[in-house]
Amino acid sequence: MRKTKHPGTQPQPAKRKWAGSNSKTGRPMTLRTPVTKQVEVTALYLSAHKEREIGRQLGLNRETVRRIISQQESSILLRGYREAVMKIIPHALIGAYELVKRLDRRMITDVLYGTRVLIDRRETEETKPDQERTYDYPKVEYFAKYGRWPSLEEAKEFEKTMDIEPLVKKES
Repeated sequence: MRKTKHPGTQPQPAKRKWAGSNSKTGRPMTLRTPVTKQVEVTALYLSAHKEREIGRQLGLNRETVRRIISQQESSILLRGYREAVMKIIPHALIGAYELVKRLDRRMITDVLYGTRVLIDRRETEETKPDQERTYDYPKVEYFAKYGRWPSLEEAKEFEKTMDIEPLVKKES
């Protein structure tokens, strides 16, 4: 509560900084962010980006992004887009089903990629190059037999003389 200048009058509640309206005119506050930036924010939000990502990408404060998204016009626009997409989905699924039924290869591969049954070549994990072999086991066996550590060449030659049984997975 604020103190009043005139005695006998009721104190007024303190106004919040972001009350949602301009304190002088009583009209809703308009953002100073350019309309093009607001459109970009809304588009990124529709494409499932988080508020922090949007702010980082466009150089805006997270609170500014939140205000843009929570604006009445933006929320109406977002609701409209979501409703339009939700109306399209059943028809799109029926169309995809019909194309798969007709053995349309393109649609089949798109469905398999979409369901993550198939993955793109670029998405595969990069295989690590084979590590250079160290010949640790032959070195230890050489040490046990001769009492000194061998050089790499000696370990390679010694391995050729060793009887090593291959490891085979047992059947269950």
